[in-house]
Amino acid sequence: MPELPDLEVLKENIWRHFGGQTVSDVYARQERGRLVSKLKNQKLAGITRRGKFLIFAFGQNEADLKAELVLHLMLNGRLSVEAAGRARPGTVLLALEFDRAEELRLTDQTFWAKYWLGANGHLDKLGLEPLSDDFTEDWFAKRVQKSRGRIKPLLMKQEFIAGLGNAYTDEALFAARIDPAREAKKLGADEIAELHQAIKKVIPWGIAQVKKSVGAAIKEDEKRVFMKVYRRAGQPCPRCGNIIKETKLQGRDTFYCGKCQQ
Repeated sequence: MPELPDLEVLKENIWRHFGGQTVSDVYARQERGRLVSKLKNQKLAGITRRGKFLIFAFGQNEADLKAELVLHLMLNGRLSVEAAGRARPGTVLLALEFDRAEELRLTDQTFWAKYWLGANGHLDKLGLEPLSDDFTEDWFAKRVQKSRGRIKPLLMKQEFIAGLGNAYTDEALFAARIDPAREAKKLGADEIAELHQAIKKVIPWGIAQVKKSVGAAIKEDEKRVFMKVYRRAGQPCPRCGNIIKETKLQGRDTFYCGKCQQ
């Protein structure tokens, strides 16, 4: 599933490619009529990200917005650029055709990816952005100390921290030397502080690595070869040389070093 670094790079690359262009047509499996009426002949005036959602703003300019389109790629949704008029496979959920004869396509073989016009309450439930000024050590510590359950599932709750997913949660816990199965409320003050800093460092590091991998392309880095523990089961830990382990926590594949992370 695309996580915060992937979406941040996608946001920048989509804007670089389509920013300021006018929508000439819309294809959609659902609500095409409404989407056409709201988006056709409108310019792409801005793109923002909130958690794992991308928000596209349309209008003649940023001061005169007419519509917002919200996308969530879920597990298998993918965005790509295609020539306008090129045959669309059955997995295309949405295509925005722009005035330079190209279209931005959303495809998903499972049809789980979601899109809608305007706010519908989903974004209001999201927690803090991990790179925001509000994501302080004090704020983080108070909520971790009062929580129930294990630390990894807590970090992945989108109403707690928006945008963290399976991969970067594993990487942050590795950086902080914390076992993902530890009870959150039993972490010490120093461990919580270390974890807070790890999150603040891992996300920008991930963004930089994704940029190196995909460049200006509108695509994801599916392999994430730069990860230190995620999907590295059976390989030596880059810190101590011990073999990286794999387990499941609340149904999620989890990767960690049994020696480094306590």
